[in-house]
Amino acid sequence: MYPRRARKSWVLAWLLLLVLAVWTVLRIYEWSGMGSRETKAVVDLLQVATFQQKMLIGALADSQDASETAQLNVLVRAAYSAQFSHEHLLHAAESDVVPVLDAYRELLSSLTGLQLSGNRPLSNSEKALLKETTERFQEFAQTYSEILETGREWNRKEIEKLKKQDSDIVKLLQEKQWIEKDAS
Repeated sequence: MYPRRARKSWVLAWLLLLVLAVWTVLRIYEWSGMGSRETKAVVDLLQVATFQQKMLIGALADSQDASETAQLNVLVRAAYSAQFSHEHLLHAAESDVVPVLDAYRELLSSLTGLQLSGNRPLSNSEKALLKETTERFQEFAQTYSEILETGREWNRKEIEKLKKQDSDIVKLLQEKQWIEKDAS
């Protein structure tokens, strides 16, 4: 039949083809696991966004002691960081999974407007608004944290809760005047 040497060549060729086939299947399997890597990235970004939320809450709490607008710089940076991390989370995840949240943008806009007039004392109503904003953002951050604690999956109920809290914060910031002239 075939000489012994030819048989070894065929066996070696088939063995090489088998190894290549197994390697290809493993690569395809690895690539199909890409979604799990993306999911891990989204979970990591969610943790970063949650951490930034906590930093924002801390900055909001510290702003309670502020007596003038220049002392709100840390709060502005924390709000920007929270917005930045959420925007990256939004782009990394599917658009129907992570909601678009406008509270960060509105807070930044309000703080920027507050500081545009230069360094000046904060009015009592502005301090009260900072306090109310802090309370709303604490609830907001709690919802973010709950997502991590409940299996790291967004569900409709949590999304709707976040959207409502976001909407409430936006309304609060838009309805109340940050810059108010004191009667005194």
